[in-house]
Amino acid sequence: MIGITWFLYIWAVIIGRVIETSLGYFMTPLMNVLLGAVFLRERLTRWQFVSVLLGTAGVFNLTFGYGRLPWVALSLCTTFGLYGLLRKKSGTAAIPGLFIETILLVPLAIAYFIFLKTNGHLIFGPPHISLSVLLVSTGIVTAVPQVWFGHAAQHLRLTTLGFLQYLAPTGTFFLGVFVYHEPFTRGHLITFSLIWVALAIFTADAVLRWRSMLVREAAVPLARPV
Repeated sequence: MIGITWFLYIWAVIIGRVIETSLGYFMTPLMNVLLGAVFLRERLTRWQFVSVLLGTAGVFNLTFGYGRLPWVALSLCTTFGLYGLLRKKSGTAAIPGLFIETILLVPLAIAYFIFLKTNGHLIFGPPHISLSVLLVSTGIVTAVPQVWFGHAAQHLRLTTLGFLQYLAPTGTFFLGVFVYHEPFTRGHLITFSLIWVALAIFTADAVLRWRSMLVREAAVPLARPV
């Protein structure tokens, strides 16, 4: 699943769908809630349900406004959400799990390289040294944040970690609008506004429930030795 997610993301950026990739990653927390309810029988709170409805409304708005589904965004949040679900089911630690997944993707990457080379579309190695270095460095840029995230998950509060996860799609959004100058219409604004409101409600609900849990735990009297 992670390989499909990476492929979709890179392909979407190449064809000029940067804003839609940011929408997909903004929608991922809502997709996680939905997948948890469907496959893990996790009960949605009232505000989680409202968040999912708002996210769905955003997707429908973009669909009816342009006559097509934002399928890049939906594919990204679905594959990444399923990846999270599978990781939760497997119980494998973060770094060993990422290492195993990357090793499994190596044969597919080699086969794709051979395919490109055979068809004369491979741009790697001499005489494209500078481009090849940039391509290799993308692996570092991808792996290092994954390792940092795994480390941060053990040392930061859950609420802080939740807010930080919105930084990447926010940066992607600004890149799409201000650097790549992709179209950002009124329909996009309405859809993103609905998603942002949904995420604000979702995050506030998570913070309040987390604080409530801490209060309950603090209120439980310590057991005294007999």
